[in-house]
Formats: sequence, C-alpha cells, structure tokens
Amino acid sequence: MRCLLTRAAHLSPPPATLGIETEFADNADECSSASRVIRLRITDAGPAIPEQLLPHVFEPFYTSPDGTVRSDPELSICHRVFRQHGGALRIEHSGDGASSITAAIPVKEARTELRPEEGPRPPASPALKSRKVLVVDDDELCLGLLAATLQSKGFSVDTARDGVIALARIEKGDYDVVVADIHMPRMDGCQLHREVKRRDPVLARKMLFVTGDDLDGDIGEFLRSSSIRCIMKPFDIEDLANAVRQL
Repeated sequence: MRCLLTRAAHLSPPPATLGIETEFADNADECSSASRVIRLRITDAGPAIPEQLLPHVFEPFYTSPDGTVRSDPELSICHRVFRQHGGALRIEHSGDGASSITAAIPVKEARTELRPEEGPRPPASPALKSRKVLVVDDDELCLGLLAATLQSKGFSVDTARDGVIALARIEKGDYDVVVADIHMPRMDGCQLHREVKRRDPVLARKMLFVTGDDLDGDIGEFLRSSSIRCIMKPFDIEDLANAVRQL
C-alpha cells in the first residue's frame, strides 16, 4: 500500500493532493476466492497516465514503440503481489485529467482447523533456499525488480550496480548464479563474463544475461560463442525464475 501511495504522490504536482476512498463490499469478480472484498481507491492529482500505456501499465519493462512512454516496474511488483494473495489492481482515468488505482483485497472467513486432506504445507526445498544469486544492473528500478522477483521465489539475492562492483562482490561472496544486464558503465556484461571466467570458470557457466537491446554485431557473436543464455526484456517473471533454477 505504501508503494501505491508513493507513486500516486509522485504523479501529483506539489502540494500533492490525493483522494482516498475505502469500502467493504461484495466481490465484483475482482478476486477469485472470496465473496467480500475491501476496496481501496487512490486518485492522484494528475497528469493522467498516457492512454497508450494503460493496457501495459503492469507489464515490467514495457516501452512504447516510439520510446516516449515506459511502464513503472514497481507497479508490476505490486500487481504481482496482489495477485499472489488473491487480490486485484486496476488503473483507470478518473475523468478529470488524473488517474486512479483501485486495489481489491479478498476477505476470507477464519478457519479453526485444517481439512483432513490438506495438512500442513511442506517446508521449502533446502536446495532452493540455499541458492545465492548476484543481480547486476545499472538501472536502479530494473535492479530492484529483478532482486524482488527472485527473492519472492526463495532465492537469496545480492545486488551490484555495475560489473566492477559485481567482481568485488564475487571475490568476497559465494554465488551460485549471476544475473546481469549487458550494457553497463565501467564494465559491461561481456567484460564481466570474461573476468568471472578467468577467476571462476564454474560460476561463469552459471551466468544469465537480461537485456532489452538488440543482439546484433559483437554482442550477438559473444553470446553465441560463449553459450550464455540471454532473456529479452520484457520477459515473463516465471521464465526468469525458471531460467535461474536451471543453471
């Protein structure tokens, strides 16, 4: 909720004025597992989210064809968290040059005992919990989204803003996987892979690149010759998690 309020305030010109409404109501097919919901509606003071962005507002790393409009990765995280808990998020124009976001939170009846067929959930896999991932990206929003996504899947995650910082982390840490952007200042992803291979050939084989850039020329040739897997932005979060698990 703090993230939603912060983003709304960020979109409102100072002094920021936000409209906040709450209600306890019947589920209007927003949530799949409850008959009643708590609905929170936050309205900012504008300017409104561009019309062409509305269908893509919850897509991580979306950029419009002309490059002028980008989605907010933090909203993608919020959307996924709400969905994982049976809730829903919706963004729309409020009709007065502003935008509103509505969060629906399912209200479930308390249960006093487990059904015989359910039983307690099994503990998370020790192998998965022990895997340590280093995420490297010079874009702060992308770095945060990648880290939060992998943490939500049970991985232990450290971050670095470029290849130089990543090498320092690798020399001091014990990582199972490195997820890196390709274009970064000081040391790009290709240079990082060469340095990691020189220091730790096993870890170099467990690197994964994530990029939204074209893979022509030297970069494409490097990826083909090194056999390093690359996931293109925008990507599906499950595809990212599965790719890390397979390394």
